[in-house]
Amino acid sequence: MGAAYAKCYDPSGARYGVPTFPWRLAPDGLAPVASSARRGCVRAVSR
Repeated sequence: MGAAYAKCYDPSGARYGVPTFPWRLAPDGLAPVASSARRGCVRAVSR
């Protein structure tokens, strides 16, 4: 497992408080934050 992969892979959410996955490796059915925000499911996150 590469360092970048390990840094992004946290399916339990222990590190950031929400589950995180490397690009394109999230389980089917999970939507990115931006997509969820457009649907009104979460508050948009400013960068």
